[in-house]
Amino acid sequence: MASANLSKKRIVIIGKAGVGKSSIIRYMGGVDNKGKKPTISNKQPGETFENSLYENEEFIFADTIGFGETNLGGRPSDIMIKNLVVFLLDNSEGFNLVMYVIDNDRIDISVKNTYKVLSSIIKSSVPKILVRTGDTAAVGELIPQDGLDEWERENCTFINGCRVSYANIDKMIQENKPARHIEVAQENINISNQILRKLIGEHSNETPEYIYQPTDLCGVVYQSLLKFHAAIHPVGLQ
Repeated sequence: MASANLSKKRIVIIGKAGVGKSSIIRYMGGVDNKGKKPTISNKQPGETFENSLYENEEFIFADTIGFGETNLGGRPSDIMIKNLVVFLLDNSEGFNLVMYVIDNDRIDISVKNTYKVLSSIIKSSVPKILVRTGDTAAVGELIPQDGLDEWERENCTFINGCRVSYANIDKMIQENKPARHIEVAQENINISNQILRKLIGEHSNETPEYIYQPTDLCGVVYQSLLKFHAAIHPVGLQ
């Protein structure tokens, strides 16, 4: 069920499997309607196999199934895309921002294909920010404009971006990691939360925007599937 709280910024979090989407939500204090935090794991693929809503005191997060999980024991891609579109449509309040999450600096084919599919589902008027996870060396820093320009040349447009680090603190404690390592990991999480709050505040649309009208559902799903298959099979559908 979609939340009725319209005072909070509504954020769609997108990315391939295992990049840390659920970790961002968990460590920003997001919980579902039963008060549960999203599950995280250091193993591949990611844990998110359903599209879910979480919220904290400031934001509502839409945690989406990771693109690529279907190749790692998940569900067929056509079903995944259809479920994502239905999930977005079910959230009739709309969304203020898209957070696109990656875990390395390579603009590889899978990342570009994911963006291509999502561009057919989510309107371009909803701002997109790029979030690079697992970057302990540059945590809290903005992605420079020349880096965003490189994405632009690959037809992937972001209004801004940053580098974050969300280590699995619970796992570190269970493995008896040194206290200083845990302290540094928590400091990185705090810095990451701070920069994400800043970017969300600066770049979110003032009011949520509908993704698509329900009457467009069939066309949107069909076009999304066409783009997905075209990305996997560039010569076209067989």
